[in-house]
Order: sequence, then structure tokens, then C-alpha cells
Amino acid sequence: LFLLFSFLGGGLVSCMQNHTNVDLLERAERYIEVYPDSAMKLLNLIQYPERLHAKESADYALLWTQVLDKNNLDSLQSDSLIRVAIDYYKGKNDPVKAGKAYYYYGKTMLAKGKESETMEAYLKALTFLKDTKEYKLQGLVFEHIGYLNLGQGMYEQSIDNYRESVRY
Repeated sequence: LFLLFSFLGGGLVSCMQNHTNVDLLERAERYIEVYPDSAMKLLNLIQYPERLHAKESADYALLWTQVLDKNNLDSLQSDSLIRVAIDYYKGKNDPVKAGKAYYYYGKTMLAKGKESETMEAYLKALTFLKDTKEYKLQGLVFEHIGYLNLGQGMYEQSIDNYRESVRY
């Protein structure tokens, strides 16, 4: 009887903690654009992020990468965190989060000096985002592609990318 109650109590605590983590992730996602420092504080409240499962783990990885980038912290040195989000979202029906994940993966690859992987990630981001209403993100992707083309001496393509960025 004691083991049964212990098991049920542990399950209840686990469910409550999972609900709290989901709530924190949702709140952080709402704050990320305008208040990235507050989003970071919310993400820091999540205990044991390594124990998150599937969607929550992918959301955490994407949000943590975003919050580090938006707070101008030295965040884009390792691609292991954003790969968690990419691996999850590329097979799911969430083109916005998949597009964001590839965008941040591209920024990570650019920080490492891997220009071809950067371009590939940005193009995949555009593929996911093409039928969404994420115009700001699409504009940012085109702007970054323009920077890459400019660095390669492809001036006409770079100008076209900047025009697309402005259009979005």
C-alpha cells in the first residue's frame, strides 16, 4: 500500500512539474521578441531541462538559443542545442518553429565560419516559412542570405536578396 501511494504521489508531482514547465515555455515564447531578458529568467526557472521530453525539449532548445542570441550573449558557438530543435521540428507539422530552428542553425554555422552550411540552413528555413505569415523572419533570412552573397562577390544576387528582405 505504501509503494502504491508513493508511486501515485510521484506521478502527481511529475505531472505538476511537467505542467509548470509547459507554462514557463509558453510564457517565455510570448515574451521572447519584446522582453528577451524576461524570457531568459523564465527559462532559468525550469528545473532539470535535460529531463524534458520531445516537444518540450525542442521548444526549450529553440527558445534558449533565441534568448541567448537576442540578449547578445556568446551563444552561437555550439550547434548541439539548436540541433535538438531541428531534429524534432523537421519531421513535425510546425513550419514556423522548423523555420526558426533552421534560421538559428544558420546563424550558428556562420559564427563557425561554415558559409555553405549557413546558406543551406537559410534556404531550408525559407522552404519551411514560405507559406506562413512570419514575414519578419523571412525578411531576416533574405537579409542574411544577401550578406552571404555579398561576401562571395555575387552583387546582383545580394541586391535581389536585400529587395526581398525589404519587401517582407
